[in-house]
Amino acid sequence: MIAEFGGLPEVGDTVTVAVDPDPADLVHESAPPAKYLVAEVRAVDKHVPSSVFVTLQTDEVNDDE
Repeated sequence: MIAEFGGLPEVGDTVTVAVDPDPADLVHESAPPAKYLVAEVRAVDKHVPSSVFVTLQTDEVNDDE
């Protein structure tokens, strides 16, 4: 997280990192949706994130709407 952030993040800072597609998803005709790991710093101890909330988000379009 520190390397991706480019320094020492503080509580509330977020980092978004693109996730490579699963090779199994590449065999389909349509391109797989882009995936992103989003990490939010929840606590810092001695200038280093000690608690991080991580979510996985996609750019997938919902055709049901």
